[in-house]
Amino acid sequence: AISADQGDDEAIASASILASKLQECLHQRMEGGQGEPLCSLCDMDLSDLYALADFIANSQTIIVLLSVGTMASPQQLVAILEGGAIQLSWGSARALTPVKSKPSVPDDKVRMVIPMTLPGFIFPGVHFYSAVLPGMLPTHNEEAQNCVRAFFKLIACPLSTHASDQVLDLQAAEVVARVPKAARAKKLARASSADGPIIKELAMRTAMNVSGSSSLTEVGVASGDSGMVRSV
Repeated sequence: AISADQGDDEAIASASILASKLQECLHQRMEGGQGEPLCSLCDMDLSDLYALADFIANSQTIIVLLSVGTMASPQQLVAILEGGAIQLSWGSARALTPVKSKPSVPDDKVRMVIPMTLPGFIFPGVHFYSAVLPGMLPTHNEEAQNCVRAFFKLIACPLSTHASDQVLDLQAAEVVARVPKAARAKKLARASSADGPIIKELAMRTAMNVSGSSSLTEVGVASGDSGMVRSV
């Protein structure tokens, strides 16, 4: 699955380009065979953060496109939190969901989380962790920080959408190379995820923002500080 900021037209277009390139690359790698189809979350209704978290927790591979507005997007933050939780728990989302509902995936079938940076993305710095994230998730700030930090410890691949087809093909091949071969050929066992406390708090605060409080976008804009590094 590919996650991108639905409020960013460039990010949505980038997700479409990436999906096309990945599909071509996977088809070639599998010598014409059919694996699990790619899914762009941009084509889905992401207003239900619980359903989004459940979908991501049950995806065998999640690619998160990091764009300018990513850190201010509740949906993208869910993808980052779930991705970090998968890293922390080595193949399950139990850091965000009750232990009884963790994915029933064999130990040798590790779920893959792949961050990809678009031009202009700013990696979160000191101000984000000390002021912005606590404002978004005050009750579960420590757990959220652990997940976000775990996510950003992953090596991100660049996506140069204005580059030549040859460059995009190479970048798509780099992503495919990080996906376990078993995951390319067949589906992993699906999990029955549930709304964990972090997602529950984020959903509640997002609903409050929609009804008239200060928006997460306004909070996210304040995250720009000297402790951040811009992706080029």
